[in-house]
Amino acid sequence: MLPFEAPSDDPDDVSLGKGISAGLMTQLDELGGLGVLSRSEVWTEDGDSQRRAERLGADLLLRGSLTRLGDTLRVEAELVDLVNNFTLWTESFDGPASEPLELQTRMAREIVDVVSVPLSRSERARLARSPTESRAAYDLFLEAQRLVRDSAEERSGDLAAEIYRQAIRLDGDFALAWAGLSQALLDSYQRSRDLETLDEAEAAARRALELDPELPNASFALALVLSQRGQTAESIAAMEAALESHPKPSEAYRKLAW
Repeated sequence: MLPFEAPSDDPDDVSLGKGISAGLMTQLDELGGLGVLSRSEVWTEDGDSQRRAERLGADLLLRGSLTRLGDTLRVEAELVDLVNNFTLWTESFDGPASEPLELQTRMAREIVDVVSVPLSRSERARLARSPTESRAAYDLFLEAQRLVRDSAEERSGDLAAEIYRQAIRLDGDFALAWAGLSQALLDSYQRSRDLETLDEAEAAARRALELDPELPNASFALALVLSQRGQTAESIAAMEAALESHPKPSEAYRKLAW
């Protein structure tokens, strides 16, 4: 997936185009039937993102552009079959400029229909709703994810945890943010060995599961916390629960084997 371009070159529109693309990556990456390359793997500043995606073995590429029409936001999306070199699907999505998250969720649902990804009941329910009603909370969530995935800074986990906390203050029912907070805190604990940090990581994972019992990232986060506590049997049980619907089973299997 490439960041949606903004023909106007307005910095706000450029940032919004990247935000919607990153958000789509997050929503689609939660689905077991899809493998989504991360921004750090694909996005480049030299315009070579499509070639990089091809070299990494991507079958499909999503790209497009974003335009403001008064108070309306229009996204022109295109799905390209990289294997056979033809355009598989194009569509235009319009929505209020004040609600880009709703537009993003509609796009995610249609993309899943186009590529015929089989979905579990929980995945269908997750796609039927926005991850959060707060755009500001979602923007913070994406910023924290970018830090976790793309930053080589030693204390990126600490920084990401604080940003996740800001998102949760805006929406206390944002399950993905709670799961992200748990994993960021675990990263901090592995450096500091501060038990209060580990306690907070466990509480965040359990809160995520309370909000969304079938969220794979939440089960995964709890399994990692329990592993650090030496609660091996409980950790294995949580990891096996995650594997029932985990979008990246190879990662979960590696941790389970360990």
